[in-house]
Amino acid sequence: MSAPARTLHIVRRYEPLVGGTELYVRDLARAQVRAGHEVTVITLDRDVMGVEPGRLPANETLDGVSVRRLAAVGNRRAAMCLRPDVVAREIHRADVVHLHDLRFLVGTTAVTCRVLARPMILHTHGLLFHTSFAQTAKHLLLRYYYGPLLRLARARIVASSEPDRTTLLGHVPALTRRTVTLENGVDLSSLLRLERDPQPGALIVVGRLTPSKGVDDLLRALAHLTVTDWQLDVWGTEESGERLRLSLIVRSLGLEDRVVFHGAFNSDQLHHSLARASLAIFPSRAEGFGLALLEALAAGTPVLASDIPAHRALLGPDLADRVVDLTSPGAAAEEIVRHLTAAPATTTSLTERERARARSYDVGRLKRDIDALYIQLGLGI
Repeated sequence: MSAPARTLHIVRRYEPLVGGTELYVRDLARAQVRAGHEVTVITLDRDVMGVEPGRLPANETLDGVSVRRLAAVGNRRAAMCLRPDVVAREIHRADVVHLHDLRFLVGTTAVTCRVLARPMILHTHGLLFHTSFAQTAKHLLLRYYYGPLLRLARARIVASSEPDRTTLLGHVPALTRRTVTLENGVDLSSLLRLERDPQPGALIVVGRLTPSKGVDDLLRALAHLTVTDWQLDVWGTEESGERLRLSLIVRSLGLEDRVVFHGAFNSDQLHHSLARASLAIFPSRAEGFGLALLEALAAGTPVLASDIPAHRALLGPDLADRVVDLTSPGAAAEEIVRHLTAAPATTTSLTERERARARSYDVGRLKRDIDALYIQLGLGI
């Protein structure tokens, strides 16, 4: 059988908006277009995260991907699409449907896929647990609402990591036979080719500025550094006044001359910053996967990452020494100093280990894994 002619992805935010899930969907959709699929993405016509103002075009084609943006109301915690009829029509046209967020159109997608007998694939992307907000309610929703809906739709589940799989099946064990772990994959080719030009003492943090990213833990650790030649560049879009909160912490710690907030970034700025950084630090308290960390590995930028399940899974045994307890300021500061004063040969060896680890997460591998799942669904490739 030939490849599915019509592949539909449903996601709250899509290019040009940036983020881990957005990058994953974009690169997978592009890879599917190159393989001959007719790919459509349904998303929203505004940024419900509140990062980018204004409306985006209702319809456009980006790198061969047909993007349909629909009107919505809501915010980053709950957004409602105002055109479920359009969603239903696109599902009717599709041969296979990928849903990338439990908070977005899960009921409409599950019921429509069941009625129209369309294969549905849910990608976990951290499920609902990126922040500590309403954790008990989220666990109940997963067990008594989302789980039954996924069973109704006979959905296949793509767990983005083993921690995601463990969390999901801990609440909905009935989905065990329908769940497979396919580690995230993105296009890392340009980062793997990036030439390093590290500057002494150059530290970076990359990712959205939200309380769950733990940048405040890192700032408290930096206040304990015993070296004087360093600067932290913070890259990422701001949510919920987080930059103001962090700026007040910077001032209280006397770090105004050492910490710079740059805001949103594009690919060129990211590549330049990763190339010149002596160390990239990822202090998140919760992650579904950690795509920003993966990009730093591909760039060969030495990393330190907080001790959370997603980071441990991504780094694996070969890079377990890159995990640090960033909630302990003194211990974290010692690890940072240890790296900043490391011998060049040690840093070169670390760069090689990181890039070797990153290569297993390239989008080509993910595309092949998805193709294998299509075969199991009877779609063929």
